Amino acid sequence: MGDLIIETAPPSVFRWRGGKGADLFGMHGYPATLEDMAAFLVAVGPGFASGQIIPEAHQLDVYPVAAALLGLTPPDNIVSDGGNLRAALRDKKRSQSLGRVRDQEP
Repeated sequence: MGDLIIETAPPSVFRWRGGKGADLFGMHGYPATLEDMAAFLVAVGPGFASGQIIPEAHQLDVYPVAAALLGLTPPDNIVSDGGNLRAALRDKKRSQSLGRVRDQEP
């Protein structure tokens, strides 16, 4: 038998030992696939193209893009190459190089 997974429907949550009041700090209780859990990102600065709209980006895409903007080489063990967020970069050569970082030999 597989693991038993129990989820609540938003905005309900499970509370540890029936807690009450404002004891819900740092709760991450719903799957990211729920539309209500979506966040937005606004990227502004000289490294970003103006007027770009990216329908979706993963939170793990932020680090490699920030590293590229700072001229840093991300470590080999990160799981993202910047994904859709690369399209927001003003410098398209920098954006393309992010996609190749994982293919390079050390």
